[in-house]
Amino acid sequence: MAVASIQKPVKQWCVHCDTSSGCLIYEDRPAECRTFNCLWLGSDNEWQKLLADCKPDKVKFLLTWEEDIQSIVVHPDPGYPHQWLEKLSVLVPIGNQLSLVVVSGKKVLGIGSKSQEKYGVVDENL
Repeated sequence: MAVASIQKPVKQWCVHCDTSSGCLIYEDRPAECRTFNCLWLGSDNEWQKLLADCKPDKVKFLLTWEEDIQSIVVHPDPGYPHQWLEKLSVLVPIGNQLSLVVVSGKKVLGIGSKSQEKYGVVDENL
């Protein structure tokens, strides 16, 4: 995700991210960061048991809920574009109940019974 207010480009690590301690500007982080919803962090819902093993730094992908398309979106780490395949046993049950979309680079793929259509090419700013 791009964050214009701190000149963070899409698909690049934030310069304020310390991989061992987290956000270096957490108290003063921009609104885009404050409202960002990682499903692993918010997994105190019905998906908690499934998502417990999906900590982004371990699985090399991030899960988000995209309200405008009513879907859970998988965002693979560009350095590990196929790592999400190792968690298909977790992702497919979700895709069978909700729409699940994988966004990798410019490619988009729907998974599960609610995601049968091919989505095509994604906007580079996502």
